[in-house]
Amino acid sequence: MKGYYQPAGIVGWVNWAWVCMLALLALIMQLEVTKFNVWTAGFLFAFILAAWIMIRRRKMEIIEDNSAIRMKQLGSLHNVYMPIADMKYVQFTKRGVLFSFEGENYNLWLNRRFHRQLTDLFKEK
Repeated sequence: MKGYYQPAGIVGWVNWAWVCMLALLALIMQLEVTKFNVWTAGFLFAFILAAWIMIRRRKMEIIEDNSAIRMKQLGSLHNVYMPIADMKYVQFTKRGVLFSFEGENYNLWLNRRFHRQLTDLFKEK
């Protein structure tokens, strides 16, 4: 099972606010010059690229007969490998999951399909 996640709470809002500032900067450049120029194109391309990376790079995958989760992070080349048995204080919200792993607290929004599958997996365990 594969799915996408985003950080929930204020961290997610701040991340997306910075990405949206690139779109706002492209719009300001468009309105200042009143025509589409190279700066507008550059900032628009940067916004589209940053949004695409933020969505596509954050992936979660349940592996090894539903016994572990592999999570790709945005700025890291390495994956986080989390055995489900080592995850503590797991709580499901309407669209996300909260848990603790190796002293780190995670608060993640998940896509609906993956959230449903992960909820079913934890009900089985």
